[in-house]
Amino acid sequence: MEGIEKPTRNALRAMRVGTTRVFRLPENKFVNTARVMANQLKHEEGLVFQVNADYEAKSVCIRRLK
Repeated sequence: MEGIEKPTRNALRAMRVGTTRVFRLPENKFVNTARVMANQLKHEEGLVFQVNADYEAKSVCIRRLK
């Protein structure tokens, strides 16, 4: 599983505003997990993210907005 990097809460928290990261996932089902995690951080900690999914590439692009 070379190059696989799942997003974690700590990884999202560590991102600076304006930063964009692409996470390669082992399976497509983790795309929705990443979306939910970003939404939870928005409501719990006030961090705002833009999440774009690429199901064909099994990846998710996350940009921190606030």
